[in-house]
Amino acid sequence: MPHPSPIIYPIADTNNGKLNASKLMAEIVAGALPNFSNRVKGSGTNLYVYCSADTTDADKTNILDPLITAHKGAITLVDRIETSTIIEGEIAITETTGWQDLPGIATTLGAFLGDADEAVGKLVGLVKTVGTGFEMRMVKEDDTSLLGTPYSHGDSAGVWEKLEFSTNQPPVLDFHFYRLQARLNGATSASVQSVRMSLLRVRSE
Repeated sequence: MPHPSPIIYPIADTNNGKLNASKLMAEIVAGALPNFSNRVKGSGTNLYVYCSADTTDADKTNILDPLITAHKGAITLVDRIETSTIIEGEIAITETTGWQDLPGIATTLGAFLGDADEAVGKLVGLVKTVGTGFEMRMVKEDDTSLLGTPYSHGDSAGVWEKLEFSTNQPPVLDFHFYRLQARLNGATSASVQSVRMSLLRVRSE
């Protein structure tokens, strides 16, 4: 009997019980499933394979079922490489709309990340603000290459609170200086202190 789109499988039916949708989509394309719409979606405990027309019993049994059974979703592994202190004492943020340069870290990310898919800097520290709008970001030394998205913090009413955000980029072999920047951006006042960055290696297998 025909199988209307989408064809639904439990994610648990895959080789390792995990789904990498883009990888499975490529596997189905390579398997030449007729009428495949180049769309795979995971939702909850199920995965959905979309086709432009009904799939026959033969194509589902002979092509799609074996692909689902063989599919091995990526397992993400995260290793902490090192932790560095970037800011020790308290620094007051005075720039209102422009970016205020803060201390940074000089490193050659790719030199010791090996087979990483991505280099992630996990930043943790303290921030206190009066008013809303405070932002912090990390850039390379040219001040234009943004790593990740800017971090924003609400009004802490002048009380120290946890600051935590991540930066990310592909691991690069050349040497760079990575600088923190911050601005009030509408906040009345803001300060940061005790900011540390843990460099993480993210890889899949």
